[in-house]
Amino acid sequence: MLTIDYTSAAGWHYSGQVPLPQYDVTFSTDVSSSPPGRARFATSVDGPIASSGRTGIDTGLGDDNPGRPNGPRLILGIELAYKLTADSPSLEAGACSTSSTDSSEDITSARQEGYPFDVAMVCDPPDGSSPQSGITDDMDENQAESLADQLNGERPTYVLTITTSDLSDGRSCIVFLDANMHLKKVTQAMIPPGANVEASSDCSTTQLSLG
Repeated sequence: MLTIDYTSAAGWHYSGQVPLPQYDVTFSTDVSSSPPGRARFATSVDGPIASSGRTGIDTGLGDDNPGRPNGPRLILGIELAYKLTADSPSLEAGACSTSSTDSSEDITSARQEGYPFDVAMVCDPPDGSSPQSGITDDMDENQAESLADQLNGERPTYVLTITTSDLSDGRSCIVFLDANMHLKKVTQAMIPPGANVEASSDCSTTQLSLG
């Protein structure tokens, strides 16, 4: 469980416990329609479906401001970040991709500096039905099999974004939850210049604990 105490830029305050959503992510290869020596790399992400238009879920927590019960909901953005070796190919298969214009994916890229871990591929929660799956074009079979073996044995880093359902609020807090279940807040100073004009993190009014 995540215990969250969060105040938005507009002053909406939230406090409570939120279950950490669990996702079953699997990687495999498919040779059924590939020529000898070639294979297609496949991904599947199963778990809670993201709220409409988001890569996160509605926590169910409403604001607790006295006399103001109808404020925006608290949203927990979730992405699952994986390491890749330097010689891994670019991939895009369903909810998993090595490149994106999404700000939080940009700032967790291993191709940029300044982060406490190396990440090169991000998987999003299903956005319409679960599981969400995808498959690449043909690639080298040995490379595809090696990549699937590596990723199936890797526990992802959760990239959590705490914000409200009011996108105009202007404040979000990005937190890394690593494979050892350690939480690390992202400060704006950690985001390298040029990462993305929309990439921002302000955790100054956010308290988090796990357990």
